[in-house]
Amino acid sequence: MVGSAYLFGILLAIPLGVISALKRHSLIDRILTTLVFFGLSLPTFFTGLLFIIIFSIQLKWLPFIYNSTLQVTDWQSFITQIKQSIMPICVLGLWHTAMLMRFVRSEILENIHQDYVRTAYAKGLPKFVVINRHVLRNALIPVSRWVGKFISMSLRVKRSVTKQSQGLWRFYILLHS
Repeated sequence: MVGSAYLFGILLAIPLGVISALKRHSLIDRILTTLVFFGLSLPTFFTGLLFIIIFSIQLKWLPFIYNSTLQVTDWQSFITQIKQSIMPICVLGLWHTAMLMRFVRSEILENIHQDYVRTAYAKGLPKFVVINRHVLRNALIPVSRWVGKFISMSLRVKRSVTKQSQGLWRFYILLHS
């Protein structure tokens, strides 16, 4: 589920970061920057509660409890699994989108004024080609490094939490034996 949230965040953050950087100081940029500000400011547990209140209680679109014992055996149970996974993926993915979008925007703004970009424009290349081949390619190098560090950090945290919970479980068994 965390991997799906990362993928959701990456697929949303890169185009939104590019749009925000290319439309700097416009209404679109201000709206996206405000949404990112709220995405970073609100803790994920609060965003999760908002999603539960809106999408589960008010609209009744999604289940509000995650059934971890659900076995996917047929098409209906698969749909149920998808429905119960939408909110956690969106909550984690929106936070990741906010973090990554700010980083993509700043990298695009840093690279767009470099000499090689001016040279590409001087050669007569269209703006789309310059942005895709030159700016985006160079801006995504530090972004990909950041994504890799973030994923490895989350895997280390998951592994340490799993080991700690196993150790606590063994300690509990020893105490009650």
